[in-house]
Amino acid sequence: MPGIIVYAGIGNEEANIAQGTANVTAGTPMRTDHMFRIASNSKTYLAVLIAQLHSLGTFSLDTPIAEILSAEAIAGIANANQVTTRQLLNHTSGVYDYFESDTIWHAMLRDPTHQWTAMEALQYARNVPAKFAPGTGFGYSNSNYLLARLVVDAITGMHHPASIQRNILNAADLSQTYYEAHGTPIGELCHGYGQYQGDRNIDDSFAFNQGYGMADGGMVATARDLARFYMAIQDGTLLDNEAKHTLFDNSVPDGNSQAGLGIFIETKDDKEVWLHGGALVGYLSDVLYYPATGNVLVFFDNGSGQELNDVYDTLSEELSTAFNQH
Repeated sequence: MPGIIVYAGIGNEEANIAQGTANVTAGTPMRTDHMFRIASNSKTYLAVLIAQLHSLGTFSLDTPIAEILSAEAIAGIANANQVTTRQLLNHTSGVYDYFESDTIWHAMLRDPTHQWTAMEALQYARNVPAKFAPGTGFGYSNSNYLLARLVVDAITGMHHPASIQRNILNAADLSQTYYEAHGTPIGELCHGYGQYQGDRNIDDSFAFNQGYGMADGGMVATARDLARFYMAIQDGTLLDNEAKHTLFDNSVPDGNSQAGLGIFIETKDDKEVWLHGGALVGYLSDVLYYPATGNVLVFFDNGSGQELNDVYDTLSEELSTAFNQH
């Protein structure tokens, strides 16, 4: 494994630890202030923004997206005339996950530096049957968040990165977070290393654009800033009580978890924990937040692949087990 970053906040104390390498070729040691592509942890930022808009009465989470989006945006999306924004955010829409398409991976490998847009990526989810009728099951789908960001753009009349910057990053003083390809880069972004070229080699995925800069996984942050984001959700900085409840109202079962809007909820040793994870080739991340105590754990790793994933799973499980004792 090239490198790891761990942030732990317990009460008024914190520990921030980095080990290993951020850039193998340059021999750059991993630092706690290295920026990291947090992948699907980005979904929580969009969900929080939408909870804010819903609580302000800007729109209703339960309005079918067909009443908000253009015919072009929803063309070929299964059951788009029934799917609501709430169902997009808690993955009960049944919409096919574009990232499961082999075809888009071939396209990414053919042009690894292409900057993808939501409309381009959604082409790989169009005219594909729904996995289930809206509201009747759970199926994690990155397509949901590309559609949800189109909803935000439509109801606010502005590009959603600007709303995230103003309503979340500025509001919570998250100065070590930015939206890749849309915000001003901050600090030094670490390189990721993983398997993506059809062989067993571990390659540098830094310049391999896997949809960087899209709403399902486009945020870049330090471990400490990701932890502070969760703190700001709980302490009222970003959401009043009504809006905060919106994230967890009508949560749906997902194995051992309940899926809220952009956040999963579990119980570990009788303690409620909010969590989410992120995975791109070369970038793995997890966050666990205990709302009753405010304790928070963030774990970053810049290596992926079958063996490295096993190491990551073992380390993250050991960390979370130890952390849960506090």
